[in-house]
Amino acid sequence: MGIAGTFFAFVVTIFILPESPKFLYLKNRFDESRQALSFVAKFNNLNFDTKFIFDTENNLKLKGELEEENLMSREVSIIIEEISDS
Repeated sequence: MGIAGTFFAFVVTIFILPESPKFLYLKNRFDESRQALSFVAKFNNLNFDTKFIFDTENNLKLKGELEEENLMSREVSIIIEEISDS
């Protein structure tokens, strides 16, 4: 009976339960984290709106946009320097 119970718990854990929303959040997998939170909310009979942005997600998007702008400005300045040198 002990082996059967262990096997059942193993199957439920591996195939049915999602990963922890906190783990997914810490790994910057925000869409999967929202889905896991929604899955948990269903068991608590809560209406869960997944149309939100995590604070870290917003910061990463802003940081990515700023880095992209910096890269573009560097490329433009390099092109301008090359033109002025020739």
